[in-house]
Amino acid sequence: MVPVPLADLLHPVPDAVVVNAAVTRGAELAEERLHAGELVVNVVEVALDAADEGVLLCEEAAELAQQGLHCRLRGAHHQFLGGPT
Repeated sequence: MVPVPLADLLHPVPDAVVVNAAVTRGAELAEERLHAGELVVNVVEVALDAADEGVLLCEEAAELAQQGLHCRLRGAHHQFLGGPT
């Protein structure tokens, strides 16, 4: 922030007010850009995590389907041999 003399605060000079407001607004915009960048990074991380979770869920579903198939085949095998199901 640009220091403004006390006399200018009591009787502001238009140029000093404009410059001070512009500097303050510039700092606010820089901070907003920083936060926006952080939000973009967070959104990308969440999207990547969701994609990883989707892959893990698909792998788990395939594994469960394979286990179910093995259980059914064992049951059919035992039934065919006359053993317990």
